[in-house]
Amino acid sequence: MFLPSTSDKGKQKLSQVDFVRSQFIHYGVQFDEKQFSGKGTLLLRKMLRAGKLDQVPDHIKQIEAQLHAEWLDRRSVQQLLAAREEKFMVEKYFRDTNKTTKPFGISYKLSDHPSQWRLYDAVNKTNGLHYCAHDNLSTEIRTIFLGWNKNEVEEAARNYGLAEEEEELARGAEAETREQVTEENRDVEIIDLG
Repeated sequence: MFLPSTSDKGKQKLSQVDFVRSQFIHYGVQFDEKQFSGKGTLLLRKMLRAGKLDQVPDHIKQIEAQLHAEWLDRRSVQQLLAAREEKFMVEKYFRDTNKTTKPFGISYKLSDHPSQWRLYDAVNKTNGLHYCAHDNLSTEIRTIFLGWNKNEVEEAARNYGLAEEEEELARGAEAETREQVTEENRDVEIIDLG
């Protein structure tokens, strides 16, 4: 069996006895303590050659999946996005088609391309999930809508855009009214609604 050369970082890890022992425990490899000498790297190579470290045992995978699900359940959308974990946000809300049935949107600054691409990548890796973006050039915000039904997602983005335009028109009219009131009465506070 071919064993690849080890990087400097890998060599550092392999020099730690606890790391080597942990690998045996993680992979469920039973060994006799008499076989473990020094740092354990000879035994590690022996186990690698024997194929004992080729695959994590199913019971360990189940524990990992359970811990991951518990961790994910404790995270909000904001926490996942702040940590740049768009893939976990998509996993949390779109694990199956019954969890999130209606489209929802996530807003980014237009200039935040890396976050948007991480989200697009996560969506593209989720079979049947769709996205549609709405850009508000005046606020420089892109809202990306996600959902299972392509038509609903596109409609949500379109309607959001119309609602934003109506709000901007209303804010503009209200701001004009406030400016007029302010000119007449200097005690009135100007509130920036933008």
